[in-house]
Amino acid sequence: MDAIYKEAQQGAARFSVAAKDFWAARPDDTQAWLRSCLARTRDLFQPWCMEILFAAGIRDTVRFSELEALLGVSSKTLAAKLRILTDSGFLLRTVHDSQPVAIDYRLTRLGKHTVTMAAPLFSFLHECGERPMER
Repeated sequence: MDAIYKEAQQGAARFSVAAKDFWAARPDDTQAWLRSCLARTRDLFQPWCMEILFAAGIRDTVRFSELEALLGVSSKTLAAKLRILTDSGFLLRTVHDSQPVAIDYRLTRLGKHTVTMAAPLFSFLHECGERPMER
């Protein structure tokens, strides 16, 4: 796992440098691109949203009560965040015809790509929590 993490970290660093160089070569496009990126990330970077997506990605399919217990977030907040992520196209909500009604959430293609890109960050932050990093 350590080798895979290091490879992902190096790939992410190369991607960041390449993206920076790409946009630096197009100063006329940078402002419009940045505005578009920021607008697209408003829903994603709200409190609890990345955590919900990451948990859904790890579990494949997740229920409201599982997320509530796992994250320790209030039901009102969780319901609002799930609605945002579903409306934004990151999660798919499936209602099962059962008694009681069961509702599952799973990642859409956009959600899967997002979690894939965020996984090295979550791994890095986990590693930082286990070992103090130099400042």
